Amino acid sequence: VEQKGVELILSIIPECVKAGMQIVILGVGDPKYEAAALQYAQQYPHNIYYSSRFDDRLAHQIYAGSDAFLMPSRFEPCGIGQLISFKYGTIPVVYKTGGLADTVGDVDADPQKGSGFVFEHFSQKDFFASVVAAQRLFGRQASWQDLMKRVMRLNFSWKESARKYVALYEKAQRHARERYG
Repeated sequence: VEQKGVELILSIIPECVKAGMQIVILGVGDPKYEAAALQYAQQYPHNIYYSSRFDDRLAHQIYAGSDAFLMPSRFEPCGIGQLISFKYGTIPVVYKTGGLADTVGDVDADPQKGSGFVFEHFSQKDFFASVVAAQRLFGRQASWQDLMKRVMRLNFSWKESARKYVALYEKAQRHARERYG
């Protein structure tokens, strides 16, 4: 659907193919996106794979076997795809919005703590630039492996969220006691 930024993915396929990339697209949705994905899969059979069905098992196999996960959502209140990709060591490329902005730190902005590639302007140019940045880092295998290991250590569990919430609550209590007695 339009929310997921599929048109951005489709718009960069010819450039990705020229750059030697392979792309896997899985899922059902708006017929115009399905038709375009099928057309690209037929046009570039060695670089593009498209399956027009929902298959959770295959989705997890794709996460596990991929180097990067393209998720250029226009808006994303939370987003679970990037969290699943972290679990598999698959590096997300995301638009800076909502839950994606909350969970994916840009590697270019912070090479030591970044967890993916984040673009700030919803455009074909900026999205492709982030994909190319990911490809560039992938070419430096030691750095890519370090990034993969870092994202697999990320913890977005409820237990971790609760721990952070309690710490924030205790900080607010201390601040209130210091300020108001």
